[in-house]
Amino acid sequence: MEEKYIGTVLDGRYEILNLIGKGGMSMVFRARCHKLNRFVAVKILNDDLSEKEEFRRRFVHECEAIASITHPNIVTVFDVQLNGPVYYIVMELVQGVTLKAYINKKGALPWKAALHFSLQIAGAIEAAHSAGIIHRDIKSQNIMVLHNGQIKVADFGIARLTSKSRTLTNTSFGSVEYISPEMAKGSATDKRTDIYSFGVVIYEMLTGVLPFEAETPVAIALAHINREAIPMNELNPDIPLGFCDIVAHAMQKSPVNRYHTAEKMIDDLEEFRINPNERFIYSLISEEPVGKTAVVDTDIIRRTAAEEAPEDTPEIPGEPVRKKKSPIERVFDERAAPTKKEARQGRRKASYISTLVTIVGVGVPLVILFVIMWVNVLGPLLNPKQVERVPVDNFVGMAYNDLMMDNDILQKYVFTAVYESSETAPEGEIISQSPLAEALAPLIPDQRIPVTLTVSTGIAPPVLMPELTGREYHEAKNILDRFDLNLKYEFSAVPDDNISKDFVVETIPKPGDAIIKGMTIVVKYSDGPLIVLVKVPDVVGLQLSAAILQLQSYDLQFETIYVPDDRPRDQVIFATQVGQEVEKGTVIRLQVSEGPKETPTPEPTPTPSEEPEYVVG
Repeated sequence: MEEKYIGTVLDGRYEILNLIGKGGMSMVFRARCHKLNRFVAVKILNDDLSEKEEFRRRFVHECEAIASITHPNIVTVFDVQLNGPVYYIVMELVQGVTLKAYINKKGALPWKAALHFSLQIAGAIEAAHSAGIIHRDIKSQNIMVLHNGQIKVADFGIARLTSKSRTLTNTSFGSVEYISPEMAKGSATDKRTDIYSFGVVIYEMLTGVLPFEAETPVAIALAHINREAIPMNELNPDIPLGFCDIVAHAMQKSPVNRYHTAEKMIDDLEEFRINPNERFIYSLISEEPVGKTAVVDTDIIRRTAAEEAPEDTPEIPGEPVRKKKSPIERVFDERAAPTKKEARQGRRKASYISTLVTIVGVGVPLVILFVIMWVNVLGPLLNPKQVERVPVDNFVGMAYNDLMMDNDILQKYVFTAVYESSETAPEGEIISQSPLAEALAPLIPDQRIPVTLTVSTGIAPPVLMPELTGREYHEAKNILDRFDLNLKYEFSAVPDDNISKDFVVETIPKPGDAIIKGMTIVVKYSDGPLIVLVKVPDVVGLQLSAAILQLQSYDLQFETIYVPDDRPRDQVIFATQVGQEVEKGTVIRLQVSEGPKETPTPEPTPTPSEEPEYVVG
């Protein structure tokens, strides 16, 4: 579908050059603005969607969202066209790579580089939130890294103005590797959704891996809901603990326990930048109140707890850094100090309570430990006839369905089935069991013996090569690695005028072909368009016709403008970019002389009439 746009000029201004990328709603092209002679990015809504009111509405919201923000770390919008037949947005063309590609190439980033990027990303998120916009798809693929280290956050394709829509529809937005738990559950979302996804991005920058990975998107979403990520300093011990604290706070499962605003997160990032040894301890709330947003500010709780620490608390590596009390706080402490009598009574009460707590704290665990030891060790030793052990039957080679029909067996055993492909065992045959046959299992009255059976699913269907065209080649490799086939790779860059740099052009085998374990996959990815540079000739002083012929011989285009000048008419008096190397097809602007102004010839003085003139009055 994108081919029909290549070479066209939208509204007589934007010449579409080549495809940069595709999304679910739109395509992004590299284009040239003829009015301002600059390269831009043009995002065009897919034809099949522009006919649908719902998609047009979302596209309009995207335009409103992006156009309402001006920030150095957010992609700038230049122009929009929302009246059809082609719906499009014109944005600045960012020259750089995605943060995802940058991480794939560099691996885990040094924490100072990650902090530099994080502060810029946080600034962009804070600017969007201040404008009433939630991005809802913060991920490293939507973040561009420029050659000078500047960050640009892009793709507000699923952002919606919170002033217009405060509830989430049944559609699940976002990318599952970065999705917040509440979005994965289909619950209401707010600014803290972006903060969670941002925490995942920082985790990925600092460790080089995502916090949760699985074979299916559903499994990844469930991991965001139920599992805790591996602490970052276990994966990369070089990360300062304060940075780990900040990311852990951003990635809390419950929104109430995260940063409430990006501004507060920026404050902690800045504080950490100034003092990398700082620790950040936060108070957590077990559950967010139902039906309303909790108003507890965990940042204030954290700072209050730190300020109330004892003045003489030593600084211990790996422990929270406690702040000293201010002189005003110490004055209030002295005024609130108890009398000597109250202090003695308090100490006696504290002594009684301490003794009681010690008895309970030591005695109860000892009783529990004795009961456990008696049931599991001492009882069987003193009375060996109490637990009878019987050998487990052999089920390997049997048909699982037949086994499930044997009532006598089912009265003795309770089975758990796991399934596995096999090139030798037919489908439904039991391959192995745990515990093994003849192993002794305890025979407990009124309880069945648990056995896990591995059941054959037959020969596994062949793994087919997926469609990877249009994906970054690093991402393509990650997709193929999920098949766990020990694949080898040959990567090669090829010039391509239609597919953006680092995106897959072709794979061998082709999509739909079978992949064999251990085989070599050939991935050809775009090295960008084949750019040919030419040196602009000096055409100043030539007649316009001669200048045009010379420019055309270098495959250069031209624009002319006539200006008043004393030099001969049609003589070129100025040309842009003379002597510079430019791409073929570049427009060279020529100023051409209109020629010297002609001096008017005076009219002869009329000869006086010999006859007198009369005026009739």
